[in-house]
Amino acid sequence: METRGAAETASTGGGVAVSRLEEALLRGDLSALRALAPEGDLSRLIFPDPDPKEGALDPNLPAKGWTPLHVACEWGHGDVVELLLQHGAHIDALTVQKLRSGGPAWSALDLSFEPKQKIVPTTKAVQCLVRVDASVWTGDGVGNLSTVAINSGKVLKSVATSSEREARVYGLLLAEDRVWSFHDDNVIRIWSKKKLKEARQLVGHRELVRTMHLIRRSTSQPPQVWSADISGTVIVWDALKLRREEEIVMKQGSPIFSMCQVHGSVWMGGETDIFTLHFQTMKRREWKAHDRPINDLLYHAGRVWSAGNDCKLKLWKVSEGDGEEPEVVRVVEVGEGVSILCLKRIACGFGRTLVVGGCTDGSILVWDHDGNQVHKFGTQQGAVRCLLWLSDEQYASLPPYALAL
Repeated sequence: METRGAAETASTGGGVAVSRLEEALLRGDLSALRALAPEGDLSRLIFPDPDPKEGALDPNLPAKGWTPLHVACEWGHGDVVELLLQHGAHIDALTVQKLRSGGPAWSALDLSFEPKQKIVPTTKAVQCLVRVDASVWTGDGVGNLSTVAINSGKVLKSVATSSEREARVYGLLLAEDRVWSFHDDNVIRIWSKKKLKEARQLVGHRELVRTMHLIRRSTSQPPQVWSADISGTVIVWDALKLRREEEIVMKQGSPIFSMCQVHGSVWMGGETDIFTLHFQTMKRREWKAHDRPINDLLYHAGRVWSAGNDCKLKLWKVSEGDGEEPEVVRVVEVGEGVSILCLKRIACGFGRTLVVGGCTDGSILVWDHDGNQVHKFGTQQGAVRCLLWLSDEQYASLPPYALAL
């Protein structure tokens, strides 16, 4: 029996769909779990045994894969964990990971979504993160870059940016075996991936660069890096040859703070507006999306998520035609005085992908693909400016977890 995906709705003996159970587990909703349980017997609603005995269903997903206990531990729902254990869930149940990638499988306790380690690569505020092979690179508020080993959390190396002044590192990007960094001195720096050493500087922006994105127009064209500044200027760079290809002014004097690729277009978040630019037709669109600057954009599950500094998160339906503007399908009020600074996709059990956001109050919010909040963490002491999801794809000995700084 393979792990079931979120789209499946296999029913248990009580007629309860797995997708409904999954939602209750992710939310940690005890009332919903009890309501789903036929005659109050939670073990009857977990997952169907591929060869069920009379009325018996196994709460441990008997063959292999994620169990409800894995999910409850991963999202920190202690009361649900207690309830599952009362109904016979085994703490030594392992995931299918060992069979898929050759690394060790994980128990539910391995996946407990609690702070596992505090890493201090710098005494200044960390502004950005990027994964580079078995390490994570960090950039701070005074121009320092550091590398941290994923498996140990040890700071491997730190260097100061070559600048006449302390040049805050606004962002890091891995593109074609090189790390790109952009700073508040308007210079883009290229770093050797194998060692933390500056290899080249790219100049061209006359104003502060606030966002950068790796763009792939097609499989037949070389990758590009698009950088945008607070004057509304976008510079397109050849990621292989490290040279400027094009300069685009989206709207003179209108800052661009965020960017994401959506099929054949690039979406850009400005002071209040979203701009889109189509690769082939070069057609542009612009509309007011928020009341304050748009901190981040993320494309996920056919929707563009926009995080504004107006304490709102919006989900936009991507239109395939040439309509005036995309339709907003969901508006999420984050909280009074709280805005989202960054968005990231993360993988969880059932083959499901969720969206997480780092907030100005230090909390991390988690939503399903429809924008329903399923969890909230509040472990940070300051604003969460960047998030990085570390998966097991290349390092199977490591359970997946998120870095937030």
